[in-house]
Formats: sequence, structure tokens, C-alpha cells
Amino acid sequence: MKKNTWSHIITALPIIAISYFICLCIFCLFSNKSYAASSYNNVASLKNGKVKVGQIVKTNGFISSGDLGGATYSIEESPKYVHENLSIPLNNGLYANIIINNRSINAASAGIFPNNDMYPLLQDIEECLKSDVDEFKFNNGTYVFTRSLKLGGFTYTGSSSTTWMVDPSFSERTYRIIRADSREWGDIPFDLNIKKINFLYETHSDCPVNPTATIVLAVAGCNNCNITNCTFTVRPALNNGCFARVTNLWFCDVGTSNVHISNSKFYNLASTEHTASHRIGGCFWFMNKDYETANDITINNCSFTTTNSDEAIAFWGGLFKHIEITNCDFKSSVHQCDVLASILCGKFEVVSINNCQFQSDISTKKHLVFSQVTPNELTDISIQNCTFINNNIDIKSRVAGDGDINAFISVPFNKEAAWTLNLKGNTFKSLRKNYTIKNIVNLFGSDNVNCVFDASNIVEVNTTLDQISRECVVSKYY
Repeated sequence: MKKNTWSHIITALPIIAISYFICLCIFCLFSNKSYAASSYNNVASLKNGKVKVGQIVKTNGFISSGDLGGATYSIEESPKYVHENLSIPLNNGLYANIIINNRSINAASAGIFPNNDMYPLLQDIEECLKSDVDEFKFNNGTYVFTRSLKLGGFTYTGSSSTTWMVDPSFSERTYRIIRADSREWGDIPFDLNIKKINFLYETHSDCPVNPTATIVLAVAGCNNCNITNCTFTVRPALNNGCFARVTNLWFCDVGTSNVHISNSKFYNLASTEHTASHRIGGCFWFMNKDYETANDITINNCSFTTTNSDEAIAFWGGLFKHIEITNCDFKSSVHQCDVLASILCGKFEVVSINNCQFQSDISTKKHLVFSQVTPNELTDISIQNCTFINNNIDIKSRVAGDGDINAFISVPFNKEAAWTLNLKGNTFKSLRKNYTIKNIVNLFGSDNVNCVFDASNIVEVNTTLDQISRECVVSKYY
């Protein structure tokens, strides 16, 4: 009998062992729930959650479920980041440390939302995540800020309708409303990328920004700067709106080596009336210091509209090794504009302007200027397949001579070594009668400059011959 009993026991041992193993697994599964993923509606519900060290949890939103601020967190005994929006203190004394995937974060996951002040939250989050994040993503809506914003070596990506707007209560007296400056990041040049963001500044009489010159986005000291599918707009506010000396985008203070701008629009509409005063401010300016070099600047498929006196776009100072402007539109309106685009007061090697349109709709003296250019053996400056249109109107002008065109292209005061300006396949038009078109190209004070103006260029000036000065195509006289 005992022998049979032991025989049955031995036979049942494998079944007992398997059953024990299954029970042990089930026990471990349910008794060790701290390692099972849990989901919470938002950060507030996570703070009250029954979580343990080592647990991975998710939220469906930051403030509320579905607000695009959902994130994944690791429950730990101590915070990983100094900001509580990234290392969330829980009611049980633990911390939910955000987990960054693919070095990218949605701004909502850090508590940054439209219609709320981004200052100082954005730059605090940037400081915390500068070692872990390359990209900040912004959702549809209007993000506002009441003080100057600091950007760093990140990619800032918007959605289909993302706007960064200077809040009407902006209180800081500054010349840089938004700044990306390597000097604030240990003097280490960085890469700055901005995609699909609309920048909006509505000027008004109560805004205390610098009265001499204000920049919406000032960039200094980048290795590379890429701006794609963005819009920059300056305009007077509907209430208490006024003119302000503002430039939309300015590279200044410290040199930036490479700049690439594509599929973007620039509107500087600060002037709303035609006055006798000089209205300062442009759309895109690039200023180097004498010892600085800009290697590669490309501007492609962009438009620049100004209502001010200054250039819509300008480059000056230092050495520019390569500037290429392709498929762009330049337009002036409302107020007298001295010139639409300038290349001046610096050393320039390759400058190529192709398939662009320059149009003056009011009181523009010159469309394109090359002044005090210092050449070297590599200098190659060309304008090809561009259209220059004079549509000047001066019905309400208070400035003597408005409506006259001194020159579509002006090349004054170039007294350095000789260089050649090549013009091929361009069209010059005047849509208005009874206005003096003094020159198509003017070389006043530039005896060393050779202008190659061949038969591929077309002149369609809609005016009488006695209103065109002598040698009107290429001249050294105003």
C-alpha cells in the first residue's frame, strides 16, 4: 500500500511543480503591480495616484485629457529635473519624472499652452532639457509672452496655425523681443531651427519697447540657422496702434555663419500713412562686424513687404562668402521707400539674385542697391531673370520728387578694386506714365565697376522719351 502511495506521489510531482510555478507567477503578477503601466487623465490625477518606485505611468493630458500634453513618466524617489512640470512631485512623496522620446517634446507636456504667458516658463524648460531635447513642438493657437523670450540651440516646430504673439501688456524695455544669442549659452555657437511659426507684433502707443530700434527676432552667434514656412508680421494694433521702429528679423551683435530661409513671408506694415519723416525698420537685415564671416546665406521662395523708408532686406559689414536669393518677391507701399534691397559696406564674394520680383507701389527711389562693395578675386555678382516694376503713386505725397525713379538698380560709391555686375534676362517695367525714370542702372561714383547689360534684358518703360534721362540704361549720372 505504501509502495503504491509513493508511486502516485512520484507520478504527480511534475503536475504539482507546474501548478506551483503557475501560482507563483500569478502571485508575482498581482503582488508586484508597481511595475505595471497605469494611465491617468492628467497631472492632477497622477499626483493622487497610488504608484510605487519603478512604475511607468502615462497621462492623457497635462491639464485635461486630450489637451495634447499627455506624457510618459517614471516613478522615482528623487526628481530628475529642477522644474516641477518635468519632475512632478506626488502626494506620496515620490516623483514622476518625464520620459523624453526621440529627443522631442510637445510644449503642452511641459505646461506651455496657447493664450498663456510663455515667459518665463519656456526658457526655464529649455534650461532643464538642454541635454535631453532637440525639438520643442507647439500646437495650433496663439502663444503670448509679456517679456523677452530667450531661444537656444533647439528646433521650434509649429503646427498648421501656430502663432507667437507679443502680448499687449509686454512690459520690458528692450531692443530684442525674442533673442537667440550664443553668449547666453556659454558662448558656444549652436544650431537654431524654426518651422511653421507665425510671429506677430502689433505696435501700440502704450508699449515701452526701445524707441530707437526694436527687433522681433534677433539672432546672434549660430553655426546654422534654418527658418522654414514661417511668417513675420509687424503692424499697428487696432486700438492705440502707432508706428514703431521695428525690424522683423535681424542677424546682429555676433556673427552667424550659415542662414537658410525658405517658404516664409515678411510683412513690416508699421507705417500706415505717408509722411515727410523717415520711417526706420525692415523685414530682414544681416549685419556682420568687420572681422566676421558669413559663409552661406540662401533665401528661397520668400516674400518681403514693407511700408517703411528703410530696406526690406539688407546685408552689410564683414565678409559674405555666398548670398543666394531665389524666387522671392519684394514690395513697397504706403510710405516713401528709399530702396527695397541693399548689399553694402562690406566684403562680398558670390552674390546671386535669380527669378525675383521687385515692385514699388509708392515713392521708391531705387529697387536694388550695391554700395561700397569691397571685392576680391572671387567676387561674382549677378542678377538674372528678375523683374523690376515701377508702380509709384504719390497722390498724397509730402516729399518732393516722389514718384520719380532714380534707378531701378543703383551702384553708387564703389571706389575699391574693380568688379563686374552681370545682368541677364531681366525685365524693367514702369506701369505709370508721367514719371521720370532717370536710369535703369546707375553707376554714380563707381568708375571701377563694369556693368554687363546685354540684349537679354528687356526695358518696357511706360513713359515718354523726354522723361528718361540721357544714357538711361546704364549711366553714371543721376
